Amino acid sequence: MNNIEKLIEKLIKESLKQEEVTLEADSKKMSHQSIKIYEINQELRTAGREAYEKLIPLLDYQNFYVKLNVAYTLIPIYPEKARQTILEVSKSKGLIAFRAEMILQQLTNGDIKID
Repeated sequence: MNNIEKLIEKLIKESLKQEEVTLEADSKKMSHQSIKIYEINQELRTAGREAYEKLIPLLDYQNFYVKLNVAYTLIPIYPEKARQTILEVSKSKGLIAFRAEMILQQLTNGDIKID
């Protein structure tokens, strides 16, 4: 297993954990998970196009937390695919839907850089 595959597995694992701590409503753990996922996203973005290509199938993942984190990572290279997935997640329920709505607003406002 190469480094990109390890990062992708880590993103899935930490996204699932993010859902768990969100459901527990533990703000300290939620913040910690957000930082972990941000760091993984940065590593994946640094890995380049190969990493992005391997992430695309995860836009169809069953879990909304995984989908949203993958879509967020893909925004710079595949903004429309990412936006479609984020929009789908925003129509779900709970905090993940709210988070997706916030990301959509940031995209609309131009607050998220698209290459």
